[in-house]
Amino acid sequence: MRGRIKAALCLILTVVLTFSGGCANARELNELIIVMGIGMDVDTEAEDNVKLIAQIVLPEKLSSGSDDSSGGSTDKAFVNLSSSAPGTFEAVRNYTHLITGKLYISHNQIIVIGRGLAERGISRMLDFFVRAKETRPTVNFLIADTTAEEVLGIQPEMNMMPAIYLNKLVEAQIENSQSFSADLIDYISAMQSETLSLVIPIVHLEMNGENVVHVINSMAVFKGDRMVGELNSTQTRGLLWVKGRVSSGSIDVDIDDGIASLEILSATSKVEPVVSDDGKVTMRISISTDLRLTEQTCTENLATDENILRLQGLVNEAIREKVEQVFEQAKALHADVFGFGELIHKHHNDIWGEMEPHWDEIFQTITLDIEIDPTIKAAGSIEEPVWDRGGLEP
Repeated sequence: MRGRIKAALCLILTVVLTFSGGCANARELNELIIVMGIGMDVDTEAEDNVKLIAQIVLPEKLSSGSDDSSGGSTDKAFVNLSSSAPGTFEAVRNYTHLITGKLYISHNQIIVIGRGLAERGISRMLDFFVRAKETRPTVNFLIADTTAEEVLGIQPEMNMMPAIYLNKLVEAQIENSQSFSADLIDYISAMQSETLSLVIPIVHLEMNGENVVHVINSMAVFKGDRMVGELNSTQTRGLLWVKGRVSSGSIDVDIDDGIASLEILSATSKVEPVVSDDGKVTMRISISTDLRLTEQTCTENLATDENILRLQGLVNEAIREKVEQVFEQAKALHADVFGFGELIHKHHNDIWGEMEPHWDEIFQTITLDIEIDPTIKAAGSIEEPVWDRGGLEP
């Protein structure tokens, strides 16, 4: 009995100590300024400074329904506040001159970095977020083709908060295998590697009718912590094939008097480094994908065995071309966006110590051995195009 009482008292004491200690460090809700998006630019008025933009929720606007997703109101449920300082932490502290309360970044959706700052170098300005306990390690990065301030200032048509919309836009690109995300973990991994180059999506501002819209159709390539170039949409898809990040989307190929569109059902890739006795490096890339014919604009019946083989050959060529394009661009930028160096480190650790100091030169001499195995699993609900039966033109 005494043992049970003693155990019960210990449990109660533990609970009391836990909750009493937590209250001392708890933040009252009315003291928190919830940040949903962060932007970082070079301050044009003080070029040694970082200009920090915080996209802050306005709870009273949300509760009043003024930011109605139906578009019934143009009132914004957020405000963008900027602060400038030589370092990020000082810029954060400077917000105390603008608002009463403490910035709360645990709900931050996105970190947008302006091109000017990206080309100058980002590590010094991101050190604060790496160290801050409130920063989510999976927070996504974007590079603004113009400035972060401009990107975060554009209200999406559906009245969604820009930071939330941008994060969803990144996710949509991933689902369609048109891009991939880069988060704080990816940034840290690249900064700790001597060879791996960081790749981050670029958000552009384009006109759609009378409206300015956010568009992601390229990727920023970093050498160390500086942006040194870009991958276009074709090169980005090539990188996705190599890194095994293609899971859906489509492939269009020219055939006869039209095109064929194929849906990607699944895809896998394997990259194996081979180092010869004389130090020559070959990367064996094996890509396998299952597809389904979803549309054709040519009059030929593509569902025959012969034409299925033709289509698979055309898909092979299309994927190979994208992989070769991104490889040539990576060599031009002297940037190992694939992580080939890390693979050699993993599989040939005994010789990596000698290769690592010369990786930039070795990377330029790598040859690719590409094997692609596309399989068309289905041709849809019909075999022949419907216009082929009644003399109709597509």
